[in-house]
Amino acid sequence: MSAAARRWLLWAALSLAALAAVVWASRALTQAARERWLIEMQAASQRPQQFVLNWLELRRQLLRALVLQSRGQGWTDGQTFQIDLAAVSQDSDGEIALAAAAARVDAQGQLQPLAGMGLQMQDWHELERRGVPAQPREQLGAPMPDGRIPLARPLAGDQWVWLLLDVPGLIQQLQGLDWPAGLHLRLQLVDLNGRLHPVTETGPPPALAQQFRREEASVPGGWRFDWSVDLRHSPVTPWQANLLTLAALAVVLGLSGLAALLLRQTQRLQILNQALQRRHADLEAALQERRAALLQLAEQQRQQLERSYALLALPADAQAETPQGFALGALLQELLQELGPQARALECLLSYEPGAELKLQGPRQALHSALRLLLQQALSERLAHRLGAELHLGFRLQGSETVLLWIEDNAPPLDAQARQRLFEPWLAADAPDGHAQAHLAVRLLSGLWAAQLRYVNRPNGNRLELLLPLQPGPG
Repeated sequence: MSAAARRWLLWAALSLAALAAVVWASRALTQAARERWLIEMQAASQRPQQFVLNWLELRRQLLRALVLQSRGQGWTDGQTFQIDLAAVSQDSDGEIALAAAAARVDAQGQLQPLAGMGLQMQDWHELERRGVPAQPREQLGAPMPDGRIPLARPLAGDQWVWLLLDVPGLIQQLQGLDWPAGLHLRLQLVDLNGRLHPVTETGPPPALAQQFRREEASVPGGWRFDWSVDLRHSPVTPWQANLLTLAALAVVLGLSGLAALLLRQTQRLQILNQALQRRHADLEAALQERRAALLQLAEQQRQQLERSYALLALPADAQAETPQGFALGALLQELLQELGPQARALECLLSYEPGAELKLQGPRQALHSALRLLLQQALSERLAHRLGAELHLGFRLQGSETVLLWIEDNAPPLDAQARQRLFEPWLAADAPDGHAQAHLAVRLLSGLWAAQLRYVNRPNGNRLELLLPLQPGPG
């Protein structure tokens, strides 16, 4: 074979190899560009999803605000419902349009409409057809015939309030404003039993489509977002891929001369990075130490402020009281003698279960005032003129440094709503919420005695337990 023929064969082989490399690189870059585009489309789908979930959460908070506006007692007429609804439908930009309804459950278990806003007659018929929800708690219902989703919440035992969430209308607004081309959404509601209810549907996805799913838990129920991306909307064409291939080859040739310089710079940066990491670790340790010290100081200041508040709440002759040793049983007997006339007037048996006598060291007047307030609250709110009412006091040593003291009555055990209304506001919250006597007692016990209080729901009554230290620490 001649030299010319060998050169021609070599040139042909190199040409075929170069062509194959260009085709392979074109396909690789096309695939990489499409995958990158899919990632961006998937990230873009999360923005309207998050907007929808935030919108739903806002409506849920408005529903809670409406219930709180009625103090959890419901409404006696439609006018009060309209007033409360208008009160919670305000934000910094003006009024928020809410479609809401309230209904009462009659003796036969049927819904009786009370008032509504933004509802048509067919909406009332649909709510009446569905009847009272099976479970007495906040929940999402299946979509209405017009697509709106009812968010229901019980209150006052015999009333329900609904908000109708126009989720399909919200999706249509988003599609008209900022919706990526080629992106399709199928939104479904998951009820308490795991059944799927379609909310929005954009038609079946095309044959060339990439599909992915997002699920989000909500109030009893959930949401399922099925997204699909039409690959025909991909911005990368084969011709563009060829241009990208040639550009990539040119970039590789241009960057090859910088490889050695970049390697040396990388090694130098690694050394600097190690030094920075050591410095960062030192600063992080110092920061954690400073943060722990600040948290400890803040807790000390909070305890001092609590003690100061409790001291100011005492009578003037007891504010300067110095800690003293006293017998707990004698104090309780003194309380029974003081409150005996009030208990007899309210037809209540006030008794004391004596135990092994214990000596406490601390502000006696503060403990006396706090227990007196708690007993008065129990007599006046739960046991007043109740046939056979009884109120018992007792204590016992618990551990080596604390004593458990209890106040127990035989009133009917409180349900969750009554317990939330009578006890939780002054046991856990910062504001008295209308129970100033009991709240003042809690502040005295926690501020001056470092006591812990808890409510126990018993089968035959209610019990309030106080865990007191034998000798509270210095304030």
